[in-house]
Amino acid sequence: MGNPLTILYLPVIALLIHQSIYFQYTANRLNPNHVGIENHVLFKQLSDTANKAHHLINANYSNGRDKPNYSVDPIDSLVRRDLCPQSQQILTNQQENSAKFTLNTSTKNQTINAGETIQYDFSSKSKQGFKGALQLSVVSSLPQVALSKNQIIAGESFTIDVPTRITTQPGNYVFTVTATNAEQLQQFTVNLEVLPEKVKLFTISNKEVIKISDNDNSGIQSSIFVPYHVKIFSLDIAVAINHSWPSDLTMNLISPSGHKYKLQNTGNDSTNTVFQHFPIDNVKGINAYGTWKLDVIDNASGNIGKLNQWRINLRGSSLNEKPPHLIKLRE
Repeated sequence: MGNPLTILYLPVIALLIHQSIYFQYTANRLNPNHVGIENHVLFKQLSDTANKAHHLINANYSNGRDKPNYSVDPIDSLVRRDLCPQSQQILTNQQENSAKFTLNTSTKNQTINAGETIQYDFSSKSKQGFKGALQLSVVSSLPQVALSKNQIIAGESFTIDVPTRITTQPGNYVFTVTATNAEQLQQFTVNLEVLPEKVKLFTISNKEVIKISDNDNSGIQSSIFVPYHVKIFSLDIAVAINHSWPSDLTMNLISPSGHKYKLQNTGNDSTNTVFQHFPIDNVKGINAYGTWKLDVIDNASGNIGKLNQWRINLRGSSLNEKPPHLIKLRE
């Protein structure tokens, strides 16, 4: 335990430093022409000081429930949080207004089997009447990825074709498409999951909203029934929880056979309806058929929340000799 005066005053000092740095940082962002190297050096020095204060404070509080209510987060997270949403909106609007073209696709995340070919459909949008030519390129971790066009006029569409082979390694691949002209550069990233031959993806959700019992060891339980006799290749779950202190929570996934898989805590910051993904290890080869349960336990009092929904992302192959037509379930 540190000096009592240190414990008393460090949070206040850290808070003041955080606020002063933040306002300086915001002012510089809104006035980019006024940002000099000396400001960056000052920001780095004050940031290091504030972060040291943050760690000293946390070292003096062994139980997270006793931490003060005011902000003593690291300066980096404070800047990212942006205490002044209006300034962030101003910057976003400035960026959007200065853009002369944008890229977009409705096929950002796709899944195929090794040996198949997939196509991504891209559109470009002209802004402020811009009709200039755009040079296109793509960077890929898979060979033979091809653009349908190497150059377009802003406002035109194009595609990229991604062929795979039976020998293509299963896994996740990323492709970055870049469009440039003399003045601007825009990039867009898409994702591809390659599964082994005959392995399919099934996504099954439970959207029932359940209030999480506060400081209750029995917790709450939500179930998803998997109606397929499928040999698991891989499995992960996505959980959307709203809670004012997620580190209070313990979560477990329980398989149809009763095996319990402990999930990591969701962190120290409050969350909204944002999915957090948890890969489940040691399930390869198991039959997925049956009821899977999600346990959520609140281990401390004073903070409440709710389970908004969760889903199972199952990749596997049919165990039936004459497999029925399997329907891919999506949200």
